[in-house]
Amino acid sequence: MLEVVVKTVNFIKARSLKAWLFQHLCGELGAEDNKLLFYCNARWLSKGKVLLRVYELRSEIFIFLKEGNYALAATFED
Repeated sequence: MLEVVVKTVNFIKARSLKAWLFQHLCGELGAEDNKLLFYCNARWLSKGKVLLRVYELRSEIFIFLKEGNYALAATFED
């Protein structure tokens, strides 16, 4: 599960345009947080923070991935 989360976060954060579009979508939908956090293997505390942020933004992530017709959308469908 963590691998899917890290892959999704890296997919969105890898390109500044995708990150900006995701941030803009979160703003339009009224989400409290509008940025995803990178996961760092060296800091074990970041795992919990990344998982929590992805959980909080799961519906926004699904909408973003589905609108872009990305294959990762299937993992956030349920």
